[in-house]
Amino acid sequence: MKAFLKRLKGVRRISMIQVEIYVFQAGEGDSFLVTVKDGKKEINLLIDCGNYVTYQKYIRKKLLNMAQNGKMIDYLILTHVHSDHIGGAIPLLKENGSSDAAKVIPIRNVLYNGFLGLKLQHYQEQACDDREKLIYQGICARRAAVLSKCIRGKRITLQEELCISKLLLDGRYNWNGGCGAWPEKVIINQSDQIEIGEHISIRFVSPGFNQLVAMNQEWEKYLERMNRRMDLKDNTLIRSAYESFQYILNEKEYEEIAHMIEQPSPDKKGIEKLADSRISYDYTYENSSSIAFLLQVGKKRMLFLGDANIGVCQKILREWYGNEEMEMDFIKLSHHGSERNLSKNFLRRFGSKNYLISAGTGNKRPSKRTLALLFSEHPERSKKIFITQTSHIDFAYAP
Repeated sequence: MKAFLKRLKGVRRISMIQVEIYVFQAGEGDSFLVTVKDGKKEINLLIDCGNYVTYQKYIRKKLLNMAQNGKMIDYLILTHVHSDHIGGAIPLLKENGSSDAAKVIPIRNVLYNGFLGLKLQHYQEQACDDREKLIYQGICARRAAVLSKCIRGKRITLQEELCISKLLLDGRYNWNGGCGAWPEKVIINQSDQIEIGEHISIRFVSPGFNQLVAMNQEWEKYLERMNRRMDLKDNTLIRSAYESFQYILNEKEYEEIAHMIEQPSPDKKGIEKLADSRISYDYTYENSSSIAFLLQVGKKRMLFLGDANIGVCQKILREWYGNEEMEMDFIKLSHHGSERNLSKNFLRRFGSKNYLISAGTGNKRPSKRTLALLFSEHPERSKKIFITQTSHIDFAYAP
């Protein structure tokens, strides 16, 4: 359905630009197709791919239809290695084959922080000894067990093709700027804009360099707990094990969500009390390494927060805008509307009138405190909150 229409104001040159945000039904996951139309020109951003079922039931058909009409994906943005965000990217990249001879749809650029994408130091392609192979294969096997919780009716086997990094390299995709080779740059505190069209840009608000370093350090500690100090090498097996490690970190969160207790709906005073309640923020390594970005079209600002740490995003935005309040035109809330990924200070400085929360019925999201925060901050604003629990939503900014 058409959720809302809004006129772009500002530079006369962009008065005919239209932005459509198509939300795929991804259950508890994330998957969005953002299309920027400027006359006959069209720019398409596919942000995450949900899980395996999301791709097979929804994304695949949409992309094939786009390709038949001569369209492409200009940017595939994979925010972080969680199965509810990139599980569907694995079958997409496997079926698509390569950048040069795409079988589903041409993909011009990929933004993704995998093992190679971190590139905190230079790793040479080296072979593992037999003991190292067993350790890395064990990590991948545990990942398969975690994945089986999220993908119904799909048998997961231990294959190298499960590794996003390998699929990107084998397919010679333009990954973080490195076409068919080692990624040349990383998404870490980049202040420069990526100009994806005239008056259209992407600026990253997460992750910061410290978040990526912390993830790498946690990876090395994890290997040390395997009873051996592992040499820093890079090959296909290690890339797959590194991505598997991030799935394993997420396993605890699945267990916590499964044991959440429902509370009765609060009244007005209850909402205010709930909004003022103290919580512990999300500092998990894998969510803190999530890519989040600002899409700017003319003077319109749209935030896509992935599962990012809200403190990191707020810090970057404050560096850009100083102490000025900067209302956003649209915000995709972080981490499916989790109370641990939103703050009063953020909403006070960078709130919006239009919010999107991607949440399925099985993950107990959005949290009631999140909704209380949205209602209580800037109560004079009329707000629209869209929650994708039952069907897709099609947004549009149009003249």
